Amino acid sequence: MIPLFHDFTDRRVVIFGGGAVAARKAALFATEAEVVVPSLAFHERFSEIDCRLHRTQIDGDLAAWYADDAFLVIPATDDAELNDRIAARAAEQGALVNRVDEAGRTITPSVIAGDNLTVGIATGGGSPAVSKYLRQQLEAEFETLDPMVELQSELRERAEDLPSAARREFLWDVLEDDRIHETLEAGKFEQARTLAMEHHP
Repeated sequence: MIPLFHDFTDRRVVIFGGGAVAARKAALFATEAEVVVPSLAFHERFSEIDCRLHRTQIDGDLAAWYADDAFLVIPATDDAELNDRIAARAAEQGALVNRVDEAGRTITPSVIAGDNLTVGIATGGGSPAVSKYLRQQLEAEFETLDPMVELQSELRERAEDLPSAARREFLWDVLEDDRIHETLEAGKFEQARTLAMEHHP
């Protein structure tokens, strides 16, 4: 499989099922997409998610109707046979399908996201535990890595006139400076910028 980041702005995502897994998927996609969730019942977490809830009985024909203009369809009911029918109808209509009960052609990775940095981790369904473990390891570094992206973006502009080799060395020296990481972790961005400029040739 090939990793791909996609802008879901103005895209429609339909999630069939109202359980905890469906709520987790809805929370992820509702940050950008229009999310529609048909189900007879809904997990309490849906009250915190900006999505459209349709209280209805799900069947194959209804799945085809909902999938008609969907970019992504997520069958997340507790009925494997129904999930199969939903996936088949959605694929027939040209929608991407993300299965939650088995490996498929479209996978949503375990995600760590900040203001400037997004990391997706996937094992192809082989070991969700490894994905979770790696995510937890990276989360410990995110307090400095996320603002570091913003700092590096600023520094790249300031170093535009440097020869390419000198520019790369400057930016790498900043990345390897523990003082800068500690300062960013403390939330002192201006001080981190000052320390970074000490490396400027």
